[in-house]
Amino acid sequence: LMIFAAAVSRVLLYPVSFSPLIAMALFGGAVINNKKLAFLLPLLAIFLSDVLFEFFNVAPGFYGLGQVVNYSLLMLVALLGTYLKKLNLITISGYTIASCLIFYSLSNSSVFLMSGGYYPKSFAGYMECMIAGLPFLKANLISTASYSLLFFGAYFLATKHFQKERLAYNKI
Repeated sequence: LMIFAAAVSRVLLYPVSFSPLIAMALFGGAVINNKKLAFLLPLLAIFLSDVLFEFFNVAPGFYGLGQVVNYSLLMLVALLGTYLKKLNLITISGYTIASCLIFYSLSNSSVFLMSGGYYPKSFAGYMECMIAGLPFLKANLISTASYSLLFFGAYFLATKHFQKERLAYNKI
């Protein structure tokens, strides 16, 4: 359900770039015990959304090597999530911001390196590419913070609820 909801929301909110994928990767890495599933969760969501982009002709869903970079970066964020051991507002916020900054830095660097002449191969060209990505960074920070709050918040509420249920059951 989470994979489908993430894929559909990514397509419906295009081109706003309000996506749950980075938060989903971070959450999966931090919370899901089965690490294969933790890494598959965001990958299946982005793949399904790319299929939907193509099927409904919303935008190019499959666009080459840059797409492989984005898939790899989601796996990197999931890996980063595996190091998120202390689940509290401060650590989750820090990891959320770090995930967005890593994704932005590496994805924009890959755009610069693979742009095929769109940006001059110079420091000025690199800075132009990085500046062009700032609106996406802003959108990613807002969406990832929002979805992290949703995912981790729901997890905390569910955990708290089930702990109360377990305690009540154990008293019987």
